[in-house]
Amino acid sequence: MNFNNLFNSIGFAVCHQIKLRTLSYGGVYLPVCARDTGIYMGFLFAFVYLWTTHRKKQNGLPGLWVSLVAIIFVVIMAIDGFTSYLGIHETNNYIRLITGLVTGISLPIFIFPILNFQVWETSTDERILRGAWKNTGYYLLPAVLFLILNLNVSFFRFFLPALVAFSVYFSFVTISLLVVTLLPWWNMKARGVKQMIVPVLVSMALAVGELYAAAYMKILLDRLIG
Repeated sequence: MNFNNLFNSIGFAVCHQIKLRTLSYGGVYLPVCARDTGIYMGFLFAFVYLWTTHRKKQNGLPGLWVSLVAIIFVVIMAIDGFTSYLGIHETNNYIRLITGLVTGISLPIFIFPILNFQVWETSTDERILRGAWKNTGYYLLPAVLFLILNLNVSFFRFFLPALVAFSVYFSFVTISLLVVTLLPWWNMKARGVKQMIVPVLVSMALAVGELYAAAYMKILLDRLIG
């Protein structure tokens, strides 16, 4: 099995895959463009950070200032993408990657506490990202990921495409889990990891179907548009 074809197929479902706008390592292009790489990698690592630093299953949304910063990050990416598309200003892969990263870390701060509330039988009302050290670590994530992704060493061609493809799949699984845990069978029912196995497996299957459907629709649109 050619794993690069699998990774590129996952990327095809969500991205235009224009090579000029895509990072490459050792001649191997990542499955998605620079902006999408930032979004999905930021989402994955932000979720891992929140999961490892918030073990009390906090379900409280972040404070006002943290939320405002997150919204501003998303708006900045939207403005950069929209204005560059209209030809108002010229952007580049560095800017695309940065705006993608700050957007990627912004989304989980709203999704993570909602998931905690929906999934667990018992969760705490404490807000997430309370405390200077948690905020500092969280907002250092884009800088760290940006530096790592710009090392541009040939060794990256072996594992970065897999990591990026996984981050895309992880994002779809997470959003699917958000929907699945609204169902009465799994809403606020989990007392531990065992009770999470079935809804996670269902979400994983749904994510595969969603990616397949997105790729199929993209192929149909390409054929219609010509």
